[in-house]
Amino acid sequence: GGAAGGGGAGPVLEGTARLGLSFLLDPWGGRRQTLRAAEARLDAAEAEVEAARLLLLLNVANAYLDLRYRQRLVALAESDLSGRQDTLALTQRLGRSEAATRIELARAEARVAEARAELPGLRAAVAGGLAQVAVLAGAAPGALPPDLQALLAAPAAQPVPGLRPDVGIPADMLRSRPDLRVAEASYRAALAEVGEAEAALYPSLSLTGLLSLDLAGGGLDYFLGPSLALPALPGDGRRAAVSAASARARQAHETWRQTALVALAEVETALAQYEAATAAAAAAAQAARLHREARDLTRRVYEEGEATFGDLVAAEEAVAQADRRLAGLRLQQAQAFAALNVRLGIGA
Repeated sequence: GGAAGGGGAGPVLEGTARLGLSFLLDPWGGRRQTLRAAEARLDAAEAEVEAARLLLLLNVANAYLDLRYRQRLVALAESDLSGRQDTLALTQRLGRSEAATRIELARAEARVAEARAELPGLRAAVAGGLAQVAVLAGAAPGALPPDLQALLAAPAAQPVPGLRPDVGIPADMLRSRPDLRVAEASYRAALAEVGEAEAALYPSLSLTGLLSLDLAGGGLDYFLGPSLALPALPGDGRRAAVSAASARARQAHETWRQTALVALAEVETALAQYEAATAAAAAAAQAARLHREARDLTRRVYEEGEATFGDLVAAEEAVAQADRRLAGLRLQQAQAFAALNVRLGIGA
């Protein structure tokens, strides 16, 4: 529109205005099914994001548990070195009184050297574990915040689960596991696509309109009426599309069912592994305590000349082996606990 004037005359309005409208009637639910399918696909995409986040959390937890395990191995190696040094000093003292032989003294010195040679590799493994945690946290190795870096680098006890896992009921798992939510949402989307394909078999009805106003002439034109679209042929490819969508829906349902069964089996397996690791760690802790008592007794009787150097060495090696085994089982127990929680979908 606009205004024009000339020769002293007043302004003259010119122009036209048009307004159109279109409304699609949905008696067969085609648009509703399309929206439902889109919403289901969105739910599936969000669940896939949660699955990726849960996998990242598991990797970070395992890296942290492995770091504490490696630090524990360093602490055990340092303790073993200290014990071997004490044995060397005791053997040297006994050697001066001719209660220990030169061979026993050489073996004691060799054992100290062996323990020292083991430490650099264990400390390098700790440094690698720190780098792994940093990378999984999204930082370059050594680039974590100083407080967090100091906290991780400081030796600490191995994490031990203090709570029994809350397995709950299968319905809880169906709501919490991202892979099950993906399968369920994919099934809902497939069902909606079936409804969308079936709606396409029937005529579609829409309401359209047009309003036109001529500002200069003062005329008003309008049109309002329905529009009917019929399928091209009764036997065209739309029925085949319905059959294909139905097949996809059945496949999606079977995938959902199989995913649920696999999830239940994974939970049962993870729970059994956690309980086995917990029982093994408890037995290993008792064995380590008893081996330590036997070593202390053997050291005293060796000092009194009532046990051989070989007896003391065997007792010390039994303690070192029992402690390493306990550390490994505690790592397995903690990792099994983390894996069980992931199988349950906790954290997603």
